[in-house]
Amino acid sequence: MTDDAVILSAVRTPIGEAGRSLATIPAWELGTLVAKEAIARAGIDPAEFDDVIFGETIGGGGGVGRYVGLAAGVPVEVPGLSVTRACATGLEAVTQAATNIWAGIGEAFLTGGCESMTQQPWLMRKPDSAFPRRPPEIITAAPTHPPEMGTQVVGINVGESSAKRFGITREEQDRWALRSHQRAVAAIDDHRFEREILPVAVPQRKGEPKIFAVDERPRRDTSLEKLAALKAHYQEGGTVTAGNASGINDAGAAVVVTSAKRAGQLGLKPRAIIRGWASAGVDPAYTGTGPIEAVPKALKRAGLAIDDLDLVEINEAFAAQTIACVRELGLDSAKVNVRRDRRPADRHPAARARAHRRTLRLRDDVRRRRYGFGGDHRADRLTAVATTTKHFVAGEWRAGAGASMTDVNPTSGKPLAEFPIGTAEEVDGAVRAARAAFEGGWRDATPNVRRKLLLKLAQLVADNAQELGRIATDDMGMPWAFTMGEAIFTAEYVEYYAGWADKLDGATIPLSASNTLDYTVHEPRGVVAAIVPWNAPLSLALWRAAPALAAGNAIVIKPSELAPLPILRLMDLIAEAGFPPGVVNCVTGSGSETGASLVDHPGVDVVAFTGSTTTGRRVAEAAGRRLIPVSLELGGKSANVVFADADLDAAAVQACVGCFVNTGQQCIAGSRLLVERSIHDAFMEKVTAFARGFAVGDPMQPTTQMGPLISERQLDRVLDFIGSAKTDANIALGGERLGGDLADGYFVPPTVVTGVRNDMRIAREEIFGPVLSVIPFADEAEAIAIANDTDYGLAGGVWTNDLSRAHRVARAIQAGTVWVNSWLAVNPQAPFGGYKSSGIGREGGREAIDVYLQTKNVYVQLH
Repeated sequence: MTDDAVILSAVRTPIGEAGRSLATIPAWELGTLVAKEAIARAGIDPAEFDDVIFGETIGGGGGVGRYVGLAAGVPVEVPGLSVTRACATGLEAVTQAATNIWAGIGEAFLTGGCESMTQQPWLMRKPDSAFPRRPPEIITAAPTHPPEMGTQVVGINVGESSAKRFGITREEQDRWALRSHQRAVAAIDDHRFEREILPVAVPQRKGEPKIFAVDERPRRDTSLEKLAALKAHYQEGGTVTAGNASGINDAGAAVVVTSAKRAGQLGLKPRAIIRGWASAGVDPAYTGTGPIEAVPKALKRAGLAIDDLDLVEINEAFAAQTIACVRELGLDSAKVNVRRDRRPADRHPAARARAHRRTLRLRDDVRRRRYGFGGDHRADRLTAVATTTKHFVAGEWRAGAGASMTDVNPTSGKPLAEFPIGTAEEVDGAVRAARAAFEGGWRDATPNVRRKLLLKLAQLVADNAQELGRIATDDMGMPWAFTMGEAIFTAEYVEYYAGWADKLDGATIPLSASNTLDYTVHEPRGVVAAIVPWNAPLSLALWRAAPALAAGNAIVIKPSELAPLPILRLMDLIAEAGFPPGVVNCVTGSGSETGASLVDHPGVDVVAFTGSTTTGRRVAEAAGRRLIPVSLELGGKSANVVFADADLDAAAVQACVGCFVNTGQQCIAGSRLLVERSIHDAFMEKVTAFARGFAVGDPMQPTTQMGPLISERQLDRVLDFIGSAKTDANIALGGERLGGDLADGYFVPPTVVTGVRNDMRIAREEIFGPVLSVIPFADEAEAIAIANDTDYGLAGGVWTNDLSRAHRVARAIQAGTVWVNSWLAVNPQAPFGGYKSSGIGREGGREAIDVYLQTKNVYVQLH
């Protein structure tokens, strides 16, 4: 052995049941997704690879190793190898890479495996003549075998034969299966697999892609009684059932393996060392019991004994096979498959191409990853964790000198964290740190330097999307599936502005005199104060910071006192990305004290604020006294207009989504639904039916669609608005605080109010809650008049199949963004902002950078 083989990164998709969430994605695409992510997390240049080794047990033709490598951006000169070893296909890819490293014939390998049992191909035997007399025979692509081996070899009865040979009872198998189910569910609930899972955006027939991020198979409600009630699956009187045997799945995983020497040369940090491996053949009738022979061989090669092992993971295609291995090897069952995201039904041999993810599972189980905000923190869910946070100034965490505030989890109503209220002196320290960084070199940093730092930050945000999403969900209550998606979108936003860093060119101005030159340059303004709200803290912070940093400014961020934790975690990523100390700073505290001190500070050159219109006016007044520019993204009371000729099913869905997503706590909520009178009743049946189906509950559960309101104060405010409408309007759905299991949190269901007039309070003021006010209209002119009869002008929507009307009404609506036959479509490339009292300036697109730049004209007299 010439050098150690080390693992730099390991990534997998969630495990999808065949025919469900990942059914539409081919195996090689699943492999490509994780391959790209593994490369990015390792921080390695794909040109470093000596080979790509990938496995697919039941392929659809071609070489998956080659296809995945090319699709993942590996140079064409790097070859690709496809391997298969049935249940151990993924592990085979890893061990071949390690063997090559030990033999000195390579130093870096992209390895992995992928499988789509949904898309397992069928084959047709070659006809025996040009005009065969018999119809073609269609056969499965699963491996075939000599007839004398019987059906045992392809996994039909190997569970039964193993149970019989090793004397394993039905009850033992069911108990093992129950243990596996329970550990799977506990592991998912404790978020133990977030680091290794890459969420997959699955395209849908209509609407936005669905984010799939949690393994599908584990059953929360199973029990020994339910398992015992299942019939034997393979043979009469047998012991193997659908509960203690495997299902089939779709998934992919990738691992970057290099030599320890090469990792050191590249400055990359290994996550694990591969010490040894072994394989063994067994009678095909007992497939799955191979570890009984292979483990002693592997331990001998590594110079270890069974008792040296802290954790062991064994394939669970059939519980009987796993129990046999544990018994025969003399393993302590408490050390076996300790933290699993899969039960026996998740470990089908034909779907084992991603088996190698276990190598990193074991490593992470032994050494839990910790993160912190300047105190003693845990890697598990933050709920009820006593967290004390600090300010982030000049690249370091600084304790607050004054009073503190309590951050409350809106789902449970329990304290989540304590954070300092930044004093005027602490704000001054942050602004001075930003000024020192700006004048000390950041303003003169080349565009390429800024671009690379922003790209690195974008990658870190994407890499940590699940953790960032989980923190945000605990802090402000948006469902985890959405906050994770928000983090992924935010990473794309930062990446977009990284591209602007080297494109902020000026202009040459033609003059009449031939011996003159006149040109313009764009220069950063200096120090930006960004005040960020609680309803989407991560994205709204980076919507401000990314263009400001791309332009060369330094920034001080003040997060909302209701949800500061995602921004504080972001500061860790800012430091990890390599931004110079002081370029990005964060001071926590209240708006009235900390925020006011920041806006009034004489060292601030630009104020970027997102929040209510009332507070925005005060910010504008303070900035106006010093004549500094502001960017204000404020409130909204957006009208969603549905005409009779629209696709009513699609409009009903989006009317609900546009109002109820994030529990209605979004400035662009379509809180006024304008419906043409001729279809009002029929359309409202569709709306209320869809709204009634919204899953309201614990936002950490993957099926939840709507979580709590941010605070008890906001809950009272929303209920007060609903109460004000009861006299003159009709509460068609919802309208009350939810109790039962949700009584401790701040939950209100989707609420639909019909019979609303546009002069009612519920139709004029921004509610920031899940309340949909429905207003009928007679014709196009009345619809436009109602839509524009508001102090706000942030967004609007038009639903019609008349193209001329769509353009006509879109032009007539006084709003910064108008969606036609859609809602909530926000892209980094497009400007976003409001008319009237909804704000000043734009976020998104080229326009977002303007406020952070000042233009200088240079006139040169040539001789």
